[in-house]
This record gives sequence, structure tokens and C-alpha cells, in this order.
Amino acid sequence: MMRLSGIQIKNFKSIERTQIESVSDLSVLVGKNDAGKSSLLEAIEMFLTEKGKPTTNQFHMGIEDEIIISALFSPVPDELADALHDSIEIPNNTLQITRKWEYPDPRRSMADTYLGPDEVAIGTDTLVGEYDSLGKPDTRDFLWEYLPEPVYIPAERNVTEETTFKSNTLIDQLLTPLLEESDALRQARKELERELNREVGAVQEQIEEGLVSRMDSIRHLELDTGEINLGKAFTPSIRITDQYSEMSVPIDQRGSGVGSMLVLSLVETYRERHIGEGYLLLFEEPGNWLHPEAKRRMLGALKQISTNGGQVMLSTHSPEFIDRRGHGDVMLVQRDAGRTSVRQIKEDYLSVIEELGARNSDILQSDFVIYVEGSTDVQMLRVVADNHLSEADRARITIQHLGGSGNIRQCDPAELAEINRNFGFLLDSDRSSPDDSEKPYIRELREQCDTCESDVLIHVLERREIENYFTPEGINEALGLEVSEGFVTHYEDIPDKLCAEIDRHYTDRDIAPQEERTCSECGRIHGVGNRYKKSQGKSIVKAMYREGQSIDNLESFLDEVVERIS
Repeated sequence: MMRLSGIQIKNFKSIERTQIESVSDLSVLVGKNDAGKSSLLEAIEMFLTEKGKPTTNQFHMGIEDEIIISALFSPVPDELADALHDSIEIPNNTLQITRKWEYPDPRRSMADTYLGPDEVAIGTDTLVGEYDSLGKPDTRDFLWEYLPEPVYIPAERNVTEETTFKSNTLIDQLLTPLLEESDALRQARKELERELNREVGAVQEQIEEGLVSRMDSIRHLELDTGEINLGKAFTPSIRITDQYSEMSVPIDQRGSGVGSMLVLSLVETYRERHIGEGYLLLFEEPGNWLHPEAKRRMLGALKQISTNGGQVMLSTHSPEFIDRRGHGDVMLVQRDAGRTSVRQIKEDYLSVIEELGARNSDILQSDFVIYVEGSTDVQMLRVVADNHLSEADRARITIQHLGGSGNIRQCDPAELAEINRNFGFLLDSDRSSPDDSEKPYIRELREQCDTCESDVLIHVLERREIENYFTPEGINEALGLEVSEGFVTHYEDIPDKLCAEIDRHYTDRDIAPQEERTCSECGRIHGVGNRYKKSQGKSIVKAMYREGQSIDNLESFLDEVVERIS
């Protein structure tokens, strides 16, 4: 499967002529309303749809000039390169495909398609070897097997439509790979086909007997049931029940925000199941009706899809989607005198601020970013911040995880400074005793920060990790245990101890464990319900604050952050 690497568009809607020289795995189109961002996405979808064709109002300013879209795809698979005629050039292992649409004519339904920089028209001599006899339609079918499939999600999303099992809807793209890849479903389908053929066989004999008895020329009748299409065997629907009602309702009967959160959940499922390989997701305003944290989650899901074999191109007005992209992936879409142009931001992507009418704080998202090691650290620190800081100070601080200490070793403080010049790190000491020296990666991080233009705040916990600040009262209330004073020490592995305590607690009460699995926290085998999960740390910290307890070390760190931005 090839990937889109560049595109030029002529005479499509507001686009007279524009070009994107480099299309990355995740591209962000930024611009004011009516600048032409949607037109770009629509043009790419039409190009990639094998039988796509424009309507009369999609021709630039109503002029009857051809719509011409020329796209670059790479890398070219060996089997495709070997099948192409020598007259078709593939410079830098990149195939150029050009499609031209004449002003709508009832007699014409397809674009003319050309290959290579010299625009060789596809025909019977386009392919060689075993494919040399293919005509134009079959040649086009052959080529399109190598192109990414477009999945277009418009800004005005019809939740009912997207959750219907029809071609190119989100639920279709999610379930189709499941139907195709599941060995169990394939086996069940074969068994169903055999059973169906047995039942149909008796019916066939009756029909054949009646037909042969009435027509001397007929000797035999065969009724072939064909393969069962699982995609047409069911019509899924999505209904939801909230915690305040016993009644379930169709998803489209809830507000737009619920619908957008459903779209986010579907996109995250794509990411988690590694679905999306070979697709180009064209997403208009993915942040519509989402709150800022959900927007960041959506961006994270889209970034993961782009690294798992898919491509994503989105349009946005939201600073959350502009930020964290890095250089070369943001494209500024502008419209002047009815004509759309695209400028790729290769250096200072904060130059989009003026175009959007945004403020620095909008793009930087907050006055200070705290980077912690893992997602559970984010959850626990947020509880402390919500309880300790004023609402105004809390709103000025973003807490973001780096995915573990291994990722901290790879991060570059200079690059983080480009996202927000005011930032700091909250790190576990990982010490097993008070005599342990500072970890090498922490020393290296300090050295990197010393050369950074920003004054970076680095706070290393005095104890091993945040869990070493838990109190017995918080643990007992949140987990239903009975640990005593002295259970939590400064340098022991508290998640490990909690796993052992939960095991003992359940065994003493003769509570049968559920299915046994290896615990990711301590490596022991527990029943599914009989183990401590780090995500429960948030509940413990909440319980501590309900009991009037606090984590002074974290609160003093937050006070220092507030002092820096005051």
C-alpha cells in the first residue's frame, strides 16, 4: 500500500491552483472559516475514490475548465513497479497519478487518468507481463488496490449515519477488518454456508423436479447460495443508558457533545486495535463539541493511527490540534479574492496565531506545563492540584505525561520549550534507600536543561514515587483494606505491597479469585479482581483529601509553579 506524499489541485471549488509539496503521516490544515480547508479534503477524497466525480458547483467559480488533481504516492511496491510499462517513470520511487474531469456531461462519468510526470494515459499498454491484456477499467482497478482508501468525516457529522453499517462510515471501517480477520467468524461463516447449502439442496431438488417435468429440454438445475457476506448479515445500532435513567435511547437522540465523544471513542478503538493501515483519514474539525481535554485525547488517538500505518489529514480552528505537531506538518490555508492557497509552515508554526486571531496563551494552552512520567501520575497530581490550588491558578497549569521514564530519556527540553516556554518536570526518584544516588537519566536531563534557553523546573520526589506518600486511611477507604500505620514506607515498592495485601485480604475472607492473570504491577499471578492497579492511585489520593490529609511534597512543588507564573 502506497502513501500520499504530495498533491496539486486545480479548478476545484475555491481552489484555482494550489500545491502541497509534502504530505506527512499527520497533517493539520489551519485557517479561518471559508478559507477552503474543506475543499482540500473533499478534493483528496474525490481523487482517491476510484469512481469519484465532481458536481457542477465543484468547478472553480463555475468556469468550465477541467478539474485536474495530480498526486504523488510512495514508496512504490516492487510488484507494482515491475507491472508498469517502461514508458512510465517512477522518480525517487514515487508514482505520480493525474486525474482530469471535464465539466459534467451526462455521457461521461469517469475521470481520465494518467501516470508518471509525462502523463501517460492508462490503457491496454499500461501494464506488462501477466497484466498486459487488462483494459482501461481493469487497469484502474489494479492501480487502485495500491492506493490508500479515503475515510472522510465531515464537520457536520450525522451520528446516525456514522454508526450505520454502510460503506465508508466509521462503524463500517471499524467492524469490517474484524469480520475479515477473525478466524472464529470465518469458521462460523463456513459452517453456516454448509448448513445453508444442505437446507437449500432439498429445495433445489423440488424446484428441479417441477421444472424438468414441465420442460423436456431441461436436464438439471443448480441453486448456488454463494458466499455469506457477514457485513450484510446484521444491522448494528448504538443505544446508550446514562447512570440516572433505566431507559436506553439511540445515540443520535443525545446532544452533539455525546455524538462527538462517540466519534472520539471510535477513533481511539481504531488506534487500540491497530485498524487504519492503508487508510487516509480525512477529518474535518475533529474537535467539534469536544472539551479541551477530549480534544487532546482525540489528537493523541489520531497521532497513534498515523504511526500505525494509516495517514491522517485534519482541518481545525482549535489550538489543541495546532500544538504539539512539530515543524513541517502544519499547513496554513488562506483565501483571497475567492481563491484558496496553502502555505506549509516549516519553521515557526506559531505564525498561525495572527491568521486565526488567537492569543499566545491559546496556542500554548496554558501558562505552565508540568511533565510527569506516566498517565497515572497525571491523575494523582491533578487531584492534588484540584484540591490545593485556586480555580484561577489551576486553570493556568496543564499536566501532561511523557509515557514513562524511558521516554523521558528520549525527550529534548529544547523541543518542549517550543511548545511552551514555561514548563517543568515532576519525577520519581526510584530510590530504594535514602543513600541511593540520583538516577543517571535525571542527571542527563538536568544537563540538557542547563543548556536550554528556558528556566526549566525539575522536581524529584524525596521518596521513591507518588505511591510512597499514600496514607493508611486513604488506602483503606479506597480499596476496602485494613492496613495499619507503618504500611507505607518511603522507599519500598508500594504497588507490590498492595498487591500482596489484596491477595492476603481476599484469601482470609475465602473470596474466590476470578480468572487468574499476571499482574503488570508486581509480576505475580492474581485473580482479575484481586490485584492492585496503579489507576486506583487516583481514588486513594481523593480519599486522602476527603479525610483532610494531603501530600505536602506535591503541594510545595505546585506552589513553586504558581510562583513562577505569577
